Amino acid sequence: GLNSSLNFFEKLIDMKKYSNEVQIISAIKSFSDREYSAAKKDFSGLTIQQNYNYGVGLMHIESEIQTGQLEKAIELVKSYQSVASTADKADLELSLARLYESFLFDRNKALQSYQKAA
Repeated sequence: GLNSSLNFFEKLIDMKKYSNEVQIISAIKSFSDREYSAAKKDFSGLTIQQNYNYGVGLMHIESEIQTGQLEKAIELVKSYQSVASTADKADLELSLARLYESFLFDRNKALQSYQKAA
């Protein structure tokens, strides 16, 4: 499983054997270890399209939220929406609604985002 393969990826990372895939694995590992600053650094090293293609856009956004970069997280939602499928846009809108509701305490914007997601 994932845990057994992480040792292999950790060795690749330590050896500085980077590829986009290894960078994504590094970001996911950092995110799962709640090392959000390291995760967002790895996510930021790839394009929005690459992160979206690998299915880690919401983790990228959450990494920004968890490090207090709320405006950056809002910008990222908009960037991901520009490349996302219709179905994924709803998930991104829900992420934005949560950000407005739980972190920025803006009920009006949260409600607008919830309505867009519906």
